[in-house]
Amino acid sequence: MSNRIIWLRDLYDHKASFVGGKALQLGELYRNKFPVPDGFVITTNTFTSFLEKNCILSLIDNFLDSFDYHDTIKLNNIAEEIKNSIISSQLSIKDEKNIYESYRMLDNSVAIRSSATCEDGKASAFAGQFSSFLNIKGDIDTLIKIIKKCYASLFNPNAVAYILKKKYNYKTIKMAIIIQKMVNAKKSGVIFTMNPATNKHGEMIVESAEGLGENLVAGKIIPDYYVINKLNDQIKQKKILKNEILSRYELKDIIDLGKRIENHYRAPQDIEWSIASSIYILQTRHITTMKTIKEDQLWV
Repeated sequence: MSNRIIWLRDLYDHKASFVGGKALQLGELYRNKFPVPDGFVITTNTFTSFLEKNCILSLIDNFLDSFDYHDTIKLNNIAEEIKNSIISSQLSIKDEKNIYESYRMLDNSVAIRSSATCEDGKASAFAGQFSSFLNIKGDIDTLIKIIKKCYASLFNPNAVAYILKKKYNYKTIKMAIIIQKMVNAKKSGVIFTMNPATNKHGEMIVESAEGLGENLVAGKIIPDYYVINKLNDQIKQKKILKNEILSRYELKDIIDLGKRIENHYRAPQDIEWSIASSIYILQTRHITTMKTIKEDQLWV
């Protein structure tokens, strides 16, 4: 079972090729005592076995060998064919049983997130390209249906175009799945531990919204917005739509946590967080939009 399912607490010297970039980061944070919800990863071995068992690899090969990502009509048609094949196919009975048994050990509704091997690296983050599902609770059929939707999202037209545009070898990309205890968030948001708009490392951006953070991440709502001076934690700028969502103590805790995670990775981070009874980290990735600038500009 260890090459099919692995708990976040047991992720040590594994590679992104085994658990995907997103899970690799979460496992590292979990082991280093950051507040990450408990969960496990369905490894890329399961994904590969699933494709082989259902003869989907040949369909993918035919698609890629004759594909021009500028041809959007063909992209949509063939990507949809692959997605339908994935969703209508079956995992092995053994894999389904092991996944469901692990899910029941969490004893909670769960968040199910894709973790592709191309995600959350230092060069490309692939933010928002693949599917996630929240508040999932049910029988084995419900669980497996969602997992296959995550697998299928590897062939969302936007994801396909993005991957090929970035010149990744599609045949080497695999998908793992993260299943974690659901955080019933009262407040959620993101932290950028540098200002990606101005490229200033001396500034941190905090955005917050009520409830779950999916709409915020997708750009569907306008969040509260703070620009923080990282040297003294003072608010340099803020934009509040109605009533301020975060208390000053919550904002201070979020700033401190963002700094700790940046120090851990020794690189600027794009972090998703939520607050239920306490603060949880749902994801972190390297900020990949930085420009090359002079050293004396970094802390302006």
